[in-house]
Amino acid sequence: MFYYLDSSRRPQGPHSREELEEMLKQGVLTGETCVAAKGDEAWAPLEKLLHPESDTPSMQGEISMMEAYRRAFVGYATTSGRATRKEYWLFMTVFGTSWLILTLVFVAVLMSYAVSATASLKFLADFDENIIMSARLVLLVLAVVTGGLVLLMAPGIITLQIRRLHDLGMRGWWAFVPLCLGVATFVVVSMETLWFFLAAGPAEGQAAVLSALDRPLRLFFAVSLAAILILSMVDSQRGSNKYGPSSKYPET
Repeated sequence: MFYYLDSSRRPQGPHSREELEEMLKQGVLTGETCVAAKGDEAWAPLEKLLHPESDTPSMQGEISMMEAYRRAFVGYATTSGRATRKEYWLFMTVFGTSWLILTLVFVAVLMSYAVSATASLKFLADFDENIIMSARLVLLVLAVVTGGLVLLMAPGIITLQIRRLHDLGMRGWWAFVPLCLGVATFVVVSMETLWFFLAAGPAEGQAAVLSALDRPLRLFFAVSLAAILILSMVDSQRGSNKYGPSSKYPET
């Protein structure tokens, strides 16, 4: 009995050799469709199974860069299933880096807008009011656009991270630990930064609370993020786990 990888790289089966041949005739499968029997060490093209004399090489569920992007976008709002190491890092290299840059731009623009909207700042006192209003409008538009893009891209990264943890047999909610710590750190740092620029600083009690939260939050965020990234470098768990079968390795 054999399994095959469908268009979404999900194992299907088991099927007999005759059933695979029939699906090939019907166009459901192609000669390049990856198949493997339970216990095999690698996936191999269906053509290789049906015609062993062929020189077509075997493979272990390897995917191209475009396929990695396609699978990540297809699973944009899906937390079920598994994502291989290659799928994760190919997608994160471009998409995740772009999201990080946009996030930093959003934070910088949001801070600039908050500062420019504070009429009590001394260095704005000499500027024409029309210039200040125009600057605020431009910064507000930039903040809305970049913030919208950040929010639009975030779910795809989170769900991919969850599926990557599933691929290791881990619970997906671990992906939310650095996320929650990052949001908390952002809030604390933002409050400290705004109060620094504002004419009136925080009250003594508020400053003490922020100071007590700032350093531990940054430390925990850095440690949790590093742990998630290191785990994401681990190879796929072989065979099936409670989140589904492996799309890289056959059943064992």
